[in-house]
Amino acid sequence: NSAYRGGLEHSFSIISAVSGPTEDLRVRQALNFAIDKEALAKSLFLGFASPANGQMIGNRSFGYNPTLDPWPYDPKKAKDLLKAAGASNATIEFVAPNGRWAKAKEMAEAIAGYWQAVGLNVDLQVLEFGQYLKRLRDPVNRPDVIYASHNNALMEAERTVANFYRSRAKGAASSSVADPMLDEWIAQAAAEPDAAKREELYHKVMKRGYDEAYFLFLLNTQDVFGLSERMSFEPRLDNKVYLKNFVIN
Repeated sequence: NSAYRGGLEHSFSIISAVSGPTEDLRVRQALNFAIDKEALAKSLFLGFASPANGQMIGNRSFGYNPTLDPWPYDPKKAKDLLKAAGASNATIEFVAPNGRWAKAKEMAEAIAGYWQAVGLNVDLQVLEFGQYLKRLRDPVNRPDVIYASHNNALMEAERTVANFYRSRAKGAASSSVADPMLDEWIAQAAAEPDAAKREELYHKVMKRGYDEAYFLFLLNTQDVFGLSERMSFEPRLDNKVYLKNFVIN
């Protein structure tokens, strides 16, 4: 997973570890195993995407953990885990936005189809963005799964972990995680002046997020630019577009 194949955008889903059937680790793992991410990259993004390496930052960002790989597609293992958890016919409430991120509605519908294929019932709610934000930030009635996409142009893990890996009680308004160990590591990293020690802490955060399947790790999508043949432009990694960088041939 060392080759850089994508941009900064990572599609993922927040899986509730605090309520509902997804409170069980085996169910969260099953949700990940049930998804064919290679197929999603090819069919919905025409190959301009690749399965995310178990985290919501790319390998040029500070804090990226190089030991993590994409979750494999294994529907049989997903079914076995659901059976072991007594959740073979469970209903998953799945909330997604319409019109906010590229292919979000299509991604959510495809994901729901994969989950139904392993025996789950899916209550898919594709909402207007304002209504979606209310559900995303609802502190009480947490959906089992919330589709999202994350772009960290700072290329620094702090922004990502503070918003999604940290618990709601510690200030992460979009979080469905309540993990004291993660909270401790994230707080230590924010206060640690030594870069190597900070990076080690972020590696531990990413590894635990992966092992506990706190998220549905989906795709890292590439940025696609359409240019006139009369123009040259070299895209920046941080997605910023400056007119001075466009050259007329």
